[in-house]
Amino acid sequence: MVLRIKITILGESNVGKTSLVSRYCQNKFPTEYKATLGADFTTKNIVFNDKKVELVIWDIAGTTSIEIDQMSDYYLQGSNGCLLVFDLTQSKSLKQLSFWHTKAHKICPDIPLFVLGNKSDLVEFIEVSDSDINSLEDANKWSGYLRTSALTGENVEKAILSLVELIL
Repeated sequence: MVLRIKITILGESNVGKTSLVSRYCQNKFPTEYKATLGADFTTKNIVFNDKKVELVIWDIAGTTSIEIDQMSDYYLQGSNGCLLVFDLTQSKSLKQLSFWHTKAHKICPDIPLFVLGNKSDLVEFIEVSDSDINSLEDANKWSGYLRTSALTGENVEKAILSLVELIL
């Protein structure tokens, strides 16, 4: 028997959501930016704690237009867990994380929300401080937080497996 888990990935445009999914599912890093239109999903079969698991990872567009906003509510329904992603090199994306946190919590109030600070490989461009992250984490009660890099693969698998562990 295969256990199916739906994970939804949310955050502003251009924070690396699609790149994180590509790194985890295909071990590839896309070399050119292609905005997600609406939503896309990818599946990956894994074995976790001796259980066969099918991960269905939904990548939701990061724009906040009214149409996309309503569609993202629809795509969030039935999620078992959520990855909230911000860009460590763009402090604005961290500030917008509260919007995505509220949206996910409104649609799926009891699921774990795991936060990823992406683009950790761009050390010289990092704008977000640990104290900024800690303040927001205290206010929003995240299930966990990790710095990731879709480019290098740093903590990508660890983040997703940490979320799967919280879900199970």
